[in-house]
Amino acid sequence: MDLRIPYDVIPPNYHVCDPAYGSGLLPADCFAAAEGLPQGSETTTYLLNSPEADTFTIPNMIHSGACYISIEAAGPSLPSTLRIAPNDLRAMAGLVLQRCVLGAGIGGFGTVGINGLIEYILDPSTDYNNPSYRPDTCFVTVAVTGLPGRLFSPGNTDPAVPLGLAWYNTKIADMAPLRSATSLHRSANAAYWIIKAAGMQRGSPVSWNRQVSESSDKMTYDCDPGLGSPLAVDCAQVEWQKLGQASETIIVGPEKVVFLHSNTCYLAVTASVALVLTWEQIRTALSTLMAICIQHPFHAPQGGRARFRSQPRQICSHRRKRMDPITGLNALPPHANITVFEQTEPWSNPVDELNTCTWKSISAGLSISKCTTA
Repeated sequence: MDLRIPYDVIPPNYHVCDPAYGSGLLPADCFAAAEGLPQGSETTTYLLNSPEADTFTIPNMIHSGACYISIEAAGPSLPSTLRIAPNDLRAMAGLVLQRCVLGAGIGGFGTVGINGLIEYILDPSTDYNNPSYRPDTCFVTVAVTGLPGRLFSPGNTDPAVPLGLAWYNTKIADMAPLRSATSLHRSANAAYWIIKAAGMQRGSPVSWNRQVSESSDKMTYDCDPGLGSPLAVDCAQVEWQKLGQASETIIVGPEKVVFLHSNTCYLAVTASVALVLTWEQIRTALSTLMAICIQHPFHAPQGGRARFRSQPRQICSHRRKRMDPITGLNALPPHANITVFEQTEPWSNPVDELNTCTWKSISAGLSISKCTTA
């Protein structure tokens, strides 16, 4: 295919691919839609939320066939206008088309002009307990989707945004002396954004700007390179095609491990005591774990684990009330765990997963690298 849409994108802008933005998108339709985006290297004034919609207003949506390109503003404080070079929007559309539509057959989104928000959250004077977002923290997203009107603004509701903000804090913490005031402060800020991300789900209206109490965070999500590098597209297949209906249940326990897989991505659901779990609980924990470890906007995919954070002296207060909504902050009950890992061993069906080198290594807390065979 003739790629006439440039896709050179300057960091800190980034993109995310996910079937939540559509699957089975036709590249020809998406590239035809992208060709309809205005061109120009000079910054242009875009009107935000203007009743007189034209080429240079945001939000804006164009489409060709069943592929839609949506341009939206995001952030807690929106100005009335933005100055953007039209080619910057075309470049991000081109990147999402190249990496998501052509690369994986799914939709996605990317950011434009997010540097103002990043600078604000990294400013040492910013009060995370009472943030005051300025209009210059506003940014724009370019989404390529097959689901027009069914998704909320990704810049406000996709967990990749707070995860990106966490990553920048972690980067500063890693460069500071161990246990220094800077390292501890930045690590706490990173945890603040990860908690926000864990309470979000793609396709829901929950925004990263809402206040989240640390006491509501009952889960631990650990990324581990020793679990391999399962492909995001394969894990998305597990999430969207292998799990049961939300209210349906499964039983897991010390002698009952549930395995699900698609190509390189394996999911194991385990528990140290006999438990009944709903697929909604598993899907929510899996989706959050994928966002943090596998679909992270800045680091390569890694396997990971999700579990209830053990706090024995407060165990009663950490039980989820029956009517509480399930989020990544409370997805699993005590004693339940999910593990996502890459399966690199060749095998024939049927297979006894419990006796594979891979699972034995994971159960022993070892890297799966030694299990790879030619």
